Amino acid sequence: MANSNGWGDGSVNNDIGWGQGANNSTGWGKSHLNSWSGATDIDGGNPPVNSVAPALSGTAQEGQTLTCSTGTWSGSPTYTYQWKRDGNNITSATNSTYTLVTADVGTSIKCTVTATNFTGSATADSNTVVPVSAFTGLLDTYSGASAAYSLRQLSSTYTGNCIRVRRSSDNTEQNIGFVNNVLDEASLLTFVGAGNGFVTTWYDQSGNAKNATQSTAASQPQIVTSGVVNKIGSLPVMNTLNKDLTNTQTNSTTQATFSVFQNETTGNAFLYGLPMTIISSGIYGGISQSGSSAVPYGDSTNFGTPTYFKNGSSITATRGALFTAFATGNKSVLSMMGGGTITANRQLQYPGLSGNIKTFEVIIYNTSQTSNRTGIESNINTFYTIY
Repeated sequence: MANSNGWGDGSVNNDIGWGQGANNSTGWGKSHLNSWSGATDIDGGNPPVNSVAPALSGTAQEGQTLTCSTGTWSGSPTYTYQWKRDGNNITSATNSTYTLVTADVGTSIKCTVTATNFTGSATADSNTVVPVSAFTGLLDTYSGASAAYSLRQLSSTYTGNCIRVRRSSDNTEQNIGFVNNVLDEASLLTFVGAGNGFVTTWYDQSGNAKNATQSTAASQPQIVTSGVVNKIGSLPVMNTLNKDLTNTQTNSTTQATFSVFQNETTGNAFLYGLPMTIISSGIYGGISQSGSSAVPYGDSTNFGTPTYFKNGSSITATRGALFTAFATGNKSVLSMMGGGTITANRQLQYPGLSGNIKTFEVIIYNTSQTSNRTGIESNINTFYTIY
């Protein structure tokens, strides 16, 4: 021994006894809190302190999995998790990930992270999300469309964008996708700014890549006006008066088209062509006025003699009944069920036609949808509140 006070010297050559421990001069009490180079990573025994809160990532939708980060802490802690629904613990939900269930829909979901080190524990809450129901799109139920265009998401398996937009400030273009299965308006406005936004591409959600495009600026439908998304009620809509998007759709001899639009023409117009049934001047599927009557129309070569349904009911040829229904400000779903073979490109709206139509959605099938028509129209009506 090198000291005179007994065996406390240990291996560090102290002269006050046992308390020296790891080279301190005040006794046992600090031996676990100091090292040769100073304080250890326990930092003098302080509990963990949170500086960046935990954060949730993932889609807040039934059946989807959320992940909770730890956040940022001092004190080198370990972590545990507790997921909560409306502030109450969810039984057995104690991992960093959690899969949302039906009971979570419409509630407030968050995760509490507990950080623990040698001297204590502390907790911090993540942000809160409100899950929505599992998404089932119209095309999930009524599959087989040859082309499908909409400002809402039509299929749970579709992962592409909704539209491509040109902004007026510098003519730059950008794709705009979906948020919660509808057009991402926030991203759209961030991109366009205080100017106008025009649609250069309306993406086909059917999986057949029949995108509808327009490269001529003057013919592109407008989606944003002076920094405001064009809407009817709460729903975004494209202004398509004398505008045109064209695709390469070629139909078989049997076809069905479901067009969702609102007419903005004051009074009675000479002609209403269904969006995406028009292929050139005078060749279209739509409604024509002849004298005092209005009749469904379809070029015999390209459309045969189609049957039309408006808002769930068969269209009559009475001018008053038909055009009253199509008067200014009436939102409609018009279905064309018929034959004929389209051998040219479809157009959203041919510039020569009368009727200021604002378009929400067009779905085209190469097969008869007679048995599905009521169901498809019901789905459309539920979303757009037409009738």
